[in-house]
Amino acid sequence: MKKKIVILLTATLLGSALTLTTSQPVQAISKKAAVTLSWHNQSYRKVKLTKTTYVRKIHWRTPNYKSTVGPKIKLKKNKVVRIQQTGTNFGWYMHIPGRSGDYTIVKRYNDYSWFKLM
Repeated sequence: MKKKIVILLTATLLGSALTLTTSQPVQAISKKAAVTLSWHNQSYRKVKLTKTTYVRKIHWRTPNYKSTVGPKIKLKKNKVVRIQQTGTNFGWYMHIPGRSGDYTIVKRYNDYSWFKLM
C-alpha cells in the first residue's frame, strides 16, 4: 500500500513539474532576422534608436544604381523609426515619421548595435 502511494505521489509531482516548465512560452528573434527583407518579411520593422545615428535621403533614379544620396541628417537617441535591411543597393532603408521619402543609414551593413526592436 505504501509503495502505491509513493509511486502515485512521485508521478503527480513529475507531471506537475513538466506542466510548469513547458507552460512558459519564449519567442526569441534576432535583430538581423527581424529587419532583413525576405519572402516572408516584406515590411519595415519599427525600432528605437539606441545611439545617435546619421542618415542620408535617397534621391531615386532609374535604374536604381544611379540613385544618389543627400547630406547627412542627425537622428537623436530614442527616436522611433521603421527600418529594413536588404542585400542590394544601399543595404539599410529607413522611413522616418514626419519626413517624406526613403533614407539610408550611415552604418556598416553588419552593425546591429544602434537600434533595439520594439
